[in-house]
Amino acid sequence: MALESRLQAARERAALTQAVVANALGVPREMVSYWETGDRQPSLARLKNLARLYRVNPGYLVGEEDLDERAGRDVLYRSLEVRPDGDARVRLEVDGWLDFLDDWADFLNHAGHGHLLSGAQKPPKPLDEGYVEDVRRASRLAANVREHYNLGLDPLPDLGAFLDEIGVLVYRTSLGSFARGFADEDGVSGAFFNHPRVGWSILVNTSASRGRQTFTLAHEFAHALYHYETGGVISREDEEARTDPKDRFANAFAAHFLVPGKRLRALVNHYGGRDELAPPVALKLASYFGVSYSMLLYRLLGERLITAEERKAFGGSSVQSMVHRLNIPDEPFRAPTHATNGVDRFPFSVLEIVRREIEDGNLTPSQAAGMLGMNEIDLQQALFAEGDELTEFDLQERAEYASFAP
Repeated sequence: MALESRLQAARERAALTQAVVANALGVPREMVSYWETGDRQPSLARLKNLARLYRVNPGYLVGEEDLDERAGRDVLYRSLEVRPDGDARVRLEVDGWLDFLDDWADFLNHAGHGHLLSGAQKPPKPLDEGYVEDVRRASRLAANVREHYNLGLDPLPDLGAFLDEIGVLVYRTSLGSFARGFADEDGVSGAFFNHPRVGWSILVNTSASRGRQTFTLAHEFAHALYHYETGGVISREDEEARTDPKDRFANAFAAHFLVPGKRLRALVNHYGGRDELAPPVALKLASYFGVSYSMLLYRLLGERLITAEERKAFGGSSVQSMVHRLNIPDEPFRAPTHATNGVDRFPFSVLEIVRREIEDGNLTPSQAAGMLGMNEIDLQQALFAEGDELTEFDLQERAEYASFAP
């Protein structure tokens, strides 16, 4: 069977129209038709994306390998049944994440880092509660997790870095808006996958604000801790998710894990107590915990520090205006200024291993770029940027601490 015939057969098996495929790849529909008639040949990069969309191996499309439909991923695919347009792009990104995990596992094994493949596939024994859906247990379990990892009650300055340190591979990519009323359809905020070799991995949609991304990390961490036996979870922001017991539990766990009730109540008392609560105070609290303003309001409501009517009233205040007026750092509340691509998709642990392997001559920049799905020049600039020339910022920073010199 020729390439064009395999392309058409694979697309039809995946129940996708040419229009949906074109939209996902960002090409005209006619181009997909040309590929299937043999009038044009897709590039290698396009071929890989087509294989991801059709859930087959690239080698099958070119007639070099038998069909491998990657049935092991069905636990996630069931949540990604294609709806018109948007979901095909999401599925393409999800498959890119899963392909990277497979490639990363192969690389670690071949490079002699097999010991790193024993990533977490179930929680530490003191935290293993089995499958949990009871929202009423979320507060206590969140406190147990903080205690186990010696996190106290303080805010977590970088939840992604913490997860990386305990062996959870965090992968970031843009999946489009998922906020109700700001997208054509409900979308995906993140995902958890218990990879058979890499262990726990979390996918985060970087189209959301930084505060919402932090919440997604905590939400998926809950799935890892208490729903790992499911194999994986796609977290959607739709009506089904709002009624799904495991998602409701994960939301409650994330809220308590990021904003411990004991510390929240102490801070409210510091600011004058419940009677002094107002939108500016709530924004300061959100900034302190590094969460979104909306999420902090829900925590205040959950701790019965404000009423439902007050939460609605507080929600009518402009965060942007308050941030400017109060001179509060706006990072948790800002929408991202650029799309996630390149090295910022990967955690520090991945990039550090890649950098060392290139330096030791065990991996070429071209091989590394192929594994990470990046341009070789961009990868080298990111990992080995020249740092000899001091900038004006560097000179000023050194001058500010000149008095510390011996």
